Amino acid sequence: MAGKTLRGSTAARDLGLLRRYLKVTTGEIADLAGKDPSAVSHWRKGKRGFPEPVVGGRSPLFRYDEVHDWLGHHDKLAHEPDAVWLWRKSVQALHESTGVSERSRLRGYVTAMVVVLPDFLVDLADFVELLETGGFDQWLAETDRDLDADLVEFLRDHLTDVEPDREILRCAARAFRYALDNHYTDCILLDEALDALNVLSPVQTTTSEPVVALISELIGNLCDHGGTVADLACGEATLLTSLLEQDRWMGEALALDRDDVDLDLQKPSDSRFLGIEIDRDTAAIAHIRLMLHNSPATADWHIQVGNSLAVAHEPAERFDTVILDPPTTKTKAWLNLASKSLTTNPASRAFVLLPSSALAADGPCASLLRERRLEAIVHLPNRFKKNSRGLVLCLITGESTSCKEILYINLADLKIRNPSYGPVIPLSNPSADSLPAGDVCAAISHWRDTQTINEELLPGVSQLAVDRGTDDLITTALHYAEAREAAGESAPPPPLDAPQELKRRLTRRARRFRPYRLHSQAAGTNPEPGSQPQDNRLR
Repeated sequence: MAGKTLRGSTAARDLGLLRRYLKVTTGEIADLAGKDPSAVSHWRKGKRGFPEPVVGGRSPLFRYDEVHDWLGHHDKLAHEPDAVWLWRKSVQALHESTGVSERSRLRGYVTAMVVVLPDFLVDLADFVELLETGGFDQWLAETDRDLDADLVEFLRDHLTDVEPDREILRCAARAFRYALDNHYTDCILLDEALDALNVLSPVQTTTSEPVVALISELIGNLCDHGGTVADLACGEATLLTSLLEQDRWMGEALALDRDDVDLDLQKPSDSRFLGIEIDRDTAAIAHIRLMLHNSPATADWHIQVGNSLAVAHEPAERFDTVILDPPTTKTKAWLNLASKSLTTNPASRAFVLLPSSALAADGPCASLLRERRLEAIVHLPNRFKKNSRGLVLCLITGESTSCKEILYINLADLKIRNPSYGPVIPLSNPSADSLPAGDVCAAISHWRDTQTINEELLPGVSQLAVDRGTDDLITTALHYAEAREAAGESAPPPPLDAPQELKRRLTRRARRFRPYRLHSQAAGTNPEPGSQPQDNRLR
């Protein structure tokens, strides 16, 4: 087995071979040139010798080296992909070269690859031939990795059972080595690989990056640093890895603020993280991600294989912070578990992702409303979770904290910019909003401190104070947000427990002005209110 020494002289050769074996799409060529895809079609029809595709049809593929050389020769190369882009492309090529029956295990294979491959960087052929030579046992005997029996079984099963195309595997191994030569870490490369596979075959075991960023920022700003954190359905630990990284730099920042002359950036953290996952392979991926992100060890963490819902009555342990992105079934049981798993600390909170239907009258959240433990609801944009529309993030308090009203923040209409999977953001993507995590944190923090809405935060986004006695939270909140917009209201809306007469007056104003707005939009004009056709009124 070769050692871990990286040889910088191999980088140029690796890059040349990667360009030779990788294939690019028309959209990616346009990104390389900083042009619209129509420019690529024009070049293909021209007489300047643009490379022919190696895969035809409606979605042609081109050899990356030929395209790169042509763009450079004609002074049209605007962007050079970085090492992570090459690694992602190589991982996706592995997906395409693997049989359909084995693709479900490819996430485990790539995870095992990231763990084992650093010991084969001098001679990648030894890794590619690991299955045939029986090299896994030799690697296991010589590696410095501290692996328990379950992880060893996971690595062996995936490296020996999945058989991707050898040439594509060699290409992916080169991309990994090239990325390490460019100072990327193994934990970052594993995160990128899993994300690249998720683009082609979405899974339920990972939380989308915008939601991870939002929850991480909420926990960092609203919860005590140095407490206990539990993810009761952790999947591949996407949330926990983000919180682990956040805990590391928050600890460093606190030490720097104290002007600690004995600052040790590798000092163990006071925080403790627990993840529970029912699937063994998924739990192994979670374990490896935390192991790589927590090297050197600075925090106490543990991944437990089991079913969180198997707890009979009371959880065996309570936590300062609970996070939960559960399956779409048994919503009431998951909510009950999350609320019971919180400590009585006034700052303790649970952050639970749910379908918006859970907030309906007599729905799974009914008991939390009666107990006054629902502090805030963030209605998220669509497509943040596979097979789920109308996703909401609920903030639940501990038993010692009572909430008379609930802050409702409606982000459902935001169009979130999709992450770029090319070397740059595709020019064909329409402009869109990003998830305003910082403003959401500030809005909830302001609400917690003052029980009032800060209208200067989240411009263009509905913020409402909803009475806990409202039967159907989402329907009621959306109705009054629509009524306020239709009535041209600029002042903050009344709380939803306002007297019925005020509600009726607001509704009448909405009915009066909505027909005019619809007529103006249909006609493409902006007539004065007095000039609207009488037959368009709602009576």
